[in-house]
Amino acid sequence: MFHLGNQPTREFPSLDRFPHLGIRRVPPQGVTPVAFPRTWARRPLSCGMDPLALLPYALAAAGGRVDSYEVSSLIAAGVTLLQRSASLVRALSGRRSALLLPPGPAWLVALAASDGRGVVLLDANTASGDFARALARRNVGAVFTIEALAHRLPAETPRVLLDRAPTSATVISGDRRVDVDLGSHFGLDLVGDTEGPGSQEECIVLDAADRVLTHADVLGHARALLHQIPYTPVDTTLAVPTWQTWPLLGATLIAPLLIGGHVATVPFTDIETPMATDVENARSTIVAAAPTMVVGTGADLLQTFAAHRDTALSSRRFKHVVAQIEHPAQSELLADLAAHYGADLTQL
Repeated sequence: MFHLGNQPTREFPSLDRFPHLGIRRVPPQGVTPVAFPRTWARRPLSCGMDPLALLPYALAAAGGRVDSYEVSSLIAAGVTLLQRSASLVRALSGRRSALLLPPGPAWLVALAASDGRGVVLLDANTASGDFARALARRNVGAVFTIEALAHRLPAETPRVLLDRAPTSATVISGDRRVDVDLGSHFGLDLVGDTEGPGSQEECIVLDAADRVLTHADVLGHARALLHQIPYTPVDTTLAVPTWQTWPLLGATLIAPLLIGGHVATVPFTDIETPMATDVENARSTIVAAAPTMVVGTGADLLQTFAAHRDTALSSRRFKHVVAQIEHPAQSELLADLAAHYGADLTQL
């Protein structure tokens, strides 16, 4: 069943009120109306007509949460942003978007607002001059970011500030700065083929690795992780890094949300902030969120849990620790860490 707000399908309001929304029906699971950006409706999907072949809608349909927000409301906020900002639509016409964002609810708002196009993942550690070259090379029309990082972008680049997402966003293009209300959107409630193969259209562009991932690639990777790691809808997964990169993004965000779980994120501090502050933020979040799954790079996990027997974390218990190993020497240390917390360990 699909609803806009509290209105059931049979009372679907006129599309004239939503100029950037279209309707498509989902075969063969019965007839399920689905609303999504009209530009998506004009582009054929190689896997058929199922909108759940697109990552944002697949995540929205799964029923998970990021921090205190339902994923479906975050995706709806992204669609609303695209609907209400003509300058963003123009900036993205025929071009990609880019994400210069820490992990958190805003990441999913930006994903949905990218109009179904490939999103280029930018790393905040990149030199400012290199951003200009990357944006030009990847044909980026607009960048989704936050105020603390926006100054690193070329002045002429249209950007969307998501510091207050999913409540509101600020679209900056040229000398125009427009605040867009996202809080009054109609929520999404999607049902469809959650096991579909995914679209072969671009989803994520890894600039540094010069690699393009389709929706099918990302969904396939996440589903493979679900067979490897015992995520469940009742788990809370905490992403220890304050910045997400591929392939860790699949384990920290996409896989747990695809099963309908809860993802907790560590508050972002400015990129110039000492590492010690990030570590303290991570430790505080672990205590507050009480995650059952902890995911991160080997270095981030070992740094966060350094001297773990003597910290406030020592009494915590986890179901699983997932680590991206960067050096063989980390394996034994991580095994010891997992054993201390009564957790199983999966090394990526």
